Amino acid sequence: MTPSVEEYTSEGLLYRRVTLKTDTGNISFVPPRTWNVRGAKDRLQMEPSDKPFSEATVVATPTAGPVPLDEPTVQALEQQVLSGAPPASQSVQIVSREENPVLGQNPSVQITISYEALGHTFQRSVIFLNTRDTQLVFRLTAPKPDFGPLDQAFRRSINSWQWNETKPAPAAPGVASTMPARTQNGTTAVQ
Repeated sequence: MTPSVEEYTSEGLLYRRVTLKTDTGNISFVPPRTWNVRGAKDRLQMEPSDKPFSEATVVATPTAGPVPLDEPTVQALEQQVLSGAPPASQSVQIVSREENPVLGQNPSVQITISYEALGHTFQRSVIFLNTRDTQLVFRLTAPKPDFGPLDQAFRRSINSWQWNETKPAPAAPGVASTMPARTQNGTTAVQ
């Protein structure tokens, strides 16, 4: 997920578009305005420049096919998020769970926890989005007073993701109908 960043102006405002190369094309999205972006092969990191102790990551993990987000799977993901709190954290608890917080036709779930560490209360939101052959995990961690606005900015950015396929990806049996229709410019929304 090594990003290339392009700046452009629209209606007098300066924006950035991030492009990530994939095996079948690329992904482009608009990051939150003042966030720094960096990445490596399978991990993207973003940090708001003016909010210390805040970070967002995106990790892509290949899967052997579509993974359902049924109740047993979601409960296992909740336990995964809870156990992912930093070592020595206290008062770790689930704050909320939201099904399909990401626009598009692929299943997703957002699990938000809170915990105390380093003398502060933090919140962490983890969105699991399953595509036909990849699980994307979007994670945002921030001090509780900063979390709400940062979570909104991060979710807007996630909903701006577009796949631009230059060669077709192999379809798993029985999932062709779950793919969104292409737009006139050949892009698709989060899939």
